[in-house]
Parts: sequence; C-alpha cells; structure tokens
Amino acid sequence: MGTAAARLGERTSLGHARLDFPGVWLGGTHSRLGAEHSRSRRRVTWLCTTDCYAAYVSDRTDEAWESGGESPPADSEQLLRLERQLCFVLHATSRAFDTLYRPVLAELGLTYPQYLVMLAVWEHGERSVKELGRSLRLDSGTLSPLLKRLEKAGFVRRERSPDDERSVVVRPTEEGIALRERAGDIPRRILSATGLDEQQLGELHSALNSVTSALDRAAEEIDRQD
Repeated sequence: MGTAAARLGERTSLGHARLDFPGVWLGGTHSRLGAEHSRSRRRVTWLCTTDCYAAYVSDRTDEAWESGGESPPADSEQLLRLERQLCFVLHATSRAFDTLYRPVLAELGLTYPQYLVMLAVWEHGERSVKELGRSLRLDSGTLSPLLKRLEKAGFVRRERSPDDERSVVVRPTEEGIALRERAGDIPRRILSATGLDEQQLGELHSALNSVTSALDRAAEEIDRQD
C-alpha cells in the first residue's frame, strides 16, 4: 500500500474518515473503514469490521462509494481467507512484538504485561488500580496478579487512597524509579527493529488509534442494541 499507514485527514459531510495512501482512497462510516484503488481496471474495496477486513471487487466509482451505495456481494471464500483478516494481521504483529520484547525485558526482570503497567506508573507517578485497568484495557482479574508480582519484586507499592479508602493507588518504589532509567533505551531498540522511519511510525500509530476508536464505537453500539 505504499506508506506504512494512512495519514488522517478530513471527514466528509457523509461522515467518511479519509485516510490517504498514495493511489489509494480510504474512507469509512461508523464501524467500517473502506478503501478502493484501481488494479487492472478493477476496483478492490476493503471493509474493516469489528473482526476483520475483506476484499471486494467492483466497477463502482469513488463517487458511487461516497454516495453511500451498497457494496457489491463478496466472494465468501475470499472473505474467510486467513491472510485477509485484519484482526489476524494485528494478532500476528502483537505476537512478533512479544517475541522481540521477551529477551529485552528479561534483562529488567519484567514480562511484557508488567512492562506496560510500569510504563503507565512511570508516566503518571501514581495511578489508581481502576485507572490502570482502564488505560491498559485489563480487567481486575488480570491486573491484580500483575500488580502483586510487581509489588513482590519491589517495583511498585499499593496503598489505600487517603481520599477514598475504597480506592487503591499504585506508586513506583525507589527501585521502580531506578528501573525506568535502565529501560530508557528499550523503545528505540524495539522501534528500530520495525524497519519504519519516524514518519511511517507516526502514521501507523495514528491509523491504529483511529481503527481502535472506530471498533470501540461499534462495540458500544452493539451493546446498546442488546
């Protein structure tokens, strides 16, 4: 697709979010992101849903797409191909990151989930368990064991909030603060391994945040319908 990710652009009057690739028009409405480009006089449209994306072949024009017309029928065999699933691509990327992080974080005595917790604590200095769970997208059943292990390792301390005894706050210990200095070069080491330059990384980050927000809205809409 040219660049690693789309540059976020303007919203049209139809509510399409425009993300521009060289030679590619990418737009979406609500929980769907679509893209079209010409290939051998055919147009291929990708629709990103809450689970995956699928390739559609059509002779429709950009104007027809923007007018809100229905997409052409998809070949079910194409829809179900593993390599065409956006969710799987993201899953595979996440696993690749985990594999790369594992030996790097082992030097600090951290697992990747523990590293994410420490990043959040380092950034804010003090966070309630509820705030940590929200920012990390972790439920209490997953977060509590992580915090317990980090506290046992001496990196964080959990205490009842003096303002609200129902709330538990997490703070880095002196050892946890010192660990931040040792971790300072990790982001550069990991990002350099992606092979992307600074602009591409910024574009990819923005595009993925946009997709995440769209999927969150789609999930909220499903919940309201239920």
